[in-house]
Parts: sequence; structure tokens; C-alpha cells
Amino acid sequence: MPSLAIEIDRTAAAPVGEQIYASLRQLIIDGGLQPGRRLPSGRDLAAQPWRYPPVTMT
Repeated sequence: MPSLAIEIDRTAAAPVGEQIYASLRQLIIDGGLQPGRRLPSGRDLAAQPWRYPPVTMT
């Protein structure tokens, strides 16, 4: 599955979950997330460079 452009800022005041939500929401608004496209699983998100444990993603 091609990765989505989700940016996480470890120094931001917003929690990681809120940052993921905001990124996905913006992708939908901008048309970068097409209808029917599968979202990455929590496990896939945890494997991303920011490497937060899956429990953080739920």
C-alpha cells in the first residue's frame, strides 16, 4: 500500500492522535484520499519513521 503523507511533529502541543486525524482530514478535503482507499492500519502507522507504539494510535 502506498504511504499517505501524514506529518507528525513530536514537539507540537497536539497529541499524536489529533495530528493523525488532522492530516487525514486535510487529505480528504484536498482530494488526496480517494473514496474507497484503505487507510493504513495502526500497525502500519506504528512502523512509520516517528515509531510510536500502536497503543498511541488507537
